[in-house]
Amino acid sequence: MTFHFKRHRTRGPLPAWPFVGLGLGMLGALGWAISFVPARWLPPCGFHVVTGHPCPSCGATRMSQLMLKGHVVQAFKMNPFFAVILTGLGAWFLVGAGARLAGRDFTIDVGEREGKWLWLGAGAAFLLNWLYLWKAGI
Repeated sequence: MTFHFKRHRTRGPLPAWPFVGLGLGMLGALGWAISFVPARWLPPCGFHVVTGHPCPSCGATRMSQLMLKGHVVQAFKMNPFFAVILTGLGAWFLVGAGARLAGRDFTIDVGEREGKWLWLGAGAAFLLNWLYLWKAGI
């Protein structure tokens, strides 16, 4: 995996970071809007209702609301995997935006072999997070 800061070109492929920022902004707006809805009006998790166990993303809504309020440690305890993913995506956006302000484009190149290991590691982290959610009773 290599990180590049190349001189900005007006032609060529668009970098991914603006779309990451747009997605994070939309998720943040949705989380902010949901924070005004009383908890009793929010639907329960269907997986939890049927099985009695947390789903792999259980606590992600509460985690995002804690992040929006600046309670990073509590958010991490609520759902570590998704907290790390959101933090990483936020850092990607900030680095990309900072590079663009400096007249550069920020790109991340992942090789085919590295990509396989990256996906395998992400899958393992996802499953470990799910086990954590079960043990923590989230």
